Amino acid sequence: MQGWIVAGAWVFAVLFALVLLAFIGYELSWKGRRLQKDKARLEELVGQLASVAAELQSTAERARHAQAGHAAESAELSSSAATG
Repeated sequence: MQGWIVAGAWVFAVLFALVLLAFIGYELSWKGRRLQKDKARLEELVGQLASVAAELQSTAERARHAQAGHAAESAELSSSAATG
C-alpha cells in the first residue's frame, strides 16, 4: 500500500512539473513575442522622433538666417537714414 502512495506522489510530482514547465515555456514565448512587437514599435517611434528633430533643427536654422537677414536690413536702414 505504501508503495502505491509513493508511486502516486511521484507521478503527481512529474505531471505537475511538466504542466509547470509547459506554462513557463508558454509565458516566456508570449512575453518574447510581445517584447519584439514593443521593440519594433519603439524603433519606429525613434525614427519618427529623429525626423521631427531634423525638422526642428532645419526650422531653427531658417529662423536664425531670417533673423540675421532682418538684423542686416535694419542696420542698412539705420545707416541710410542717418546718412540720408
